[in-house]
This record gives sequence, C-alpha cells and structure tokens, in this order.
Amino acid sequence: MDSFSNITIRQELDGDKDFVFQVNKLAFNQENEARLVDSLRQSKAMILSLVACLDDKVVGHIMYSEAFIESRNEQYSVLALAPMAVSPKYHRMGIGSMLIERSVQMLKDLNHRAVIVLGHAAYYPRFGFRVAKDFGIYSEFDVPEDVFMVLELYDDALKEIRGKVKYDVSFHSL
Repeated sequence: MDSFSNITIRQELDGDKDFVFQVNKLAFNQENEARLVDSLRQSKAMILSLVACLDDKVVGHIMYSEAFIESRNEQYSVLALAPMAVSPKYHRMGIGSMLIERSVQMLKDLNHRAVIVLGHAAYYPRFGFRVAKDFGIYSEFDVPEDVFMVLELYDDALKEIRGKVKYDVSFHSL
C-alpha cells in the first residue's frame, strides 16, 4: 500500500465494485466506462485494478486489461489502461497521478512489456507516454493520433514491433 496525505492506493477488492462503478460513472458523467470495467472483469481480461481511497472511501480507480499488437502474423501482449477515473469532487489533488505512478511501477515489477492508452494528449506524456504512431503502432479504432499513446515499461520493449492494437471485445460495446 502507498499513502500520501490521507490517500491510500491499493488493489481493488470484491467489496469495492459498487464504489468503483460510481466513481467511473461520476468521472465520465455516463455509465459507459463503469460498464466497461464490469465487462472486463467478466471477460477475464483484467490484469490490474487499483483504487484510491481517502479515509477508506473509494475516490479513484484505474484498470489495465490485456490487449495485443498484431504484427506480421504474430501477437505481442501489451496492456490497455482504461479507464482511469477520479470522482470530480477530488480532482486536482494528484490522485490520478498517484494511481498511474503506482500502477506503472507494479506493471514494471511484473515484467509487462508496454501500456497503451487512449487519453488526453496533454496529461499522459508527463508519465512517459508517447504518441503510438512514433512506434509504428496504431489503434483498431478511428481515433486522433495525438490521443493514442504508448509507454514502454522497459528499454526497447517495443523494438521492431509494429502493428495494430487489438483490444478485448469489451471495448467494442462503448
């Protein structure tokens, strides 16, 4: 567990599911991302799910699921960061940053290759994410190039890997 001020970052527990749903619903002002979380759990694609708690109340959430880069008739496992949410009442407290930093370190420790994200072009680069196109990696979805990013979790993790990212089927229902 990590803690800074009164914020604690920990693995999501079974008893957190309703709170995680609410955090995602509030953060995105709709239920799509909250339903995505439930779907990723059910499809067994979820690799890591962390919550941020303030005085034992879930106020943030981040999830990673398995995805693949299809390249020259081969598949390379990567992780999709989606969603990452903080209840609007707790924005600008550094909770999102804490979730990303802690989870990325955990993924490095577990020797994962890379993380892909479809997110704010001004936010994710501060954590080392770079435009995926620069690696020759593209999304299966039609998205602007500047918001589709990748983070190598070790040096040259994507060396000579080029191709299209394929997400879990759960993402197709968004």
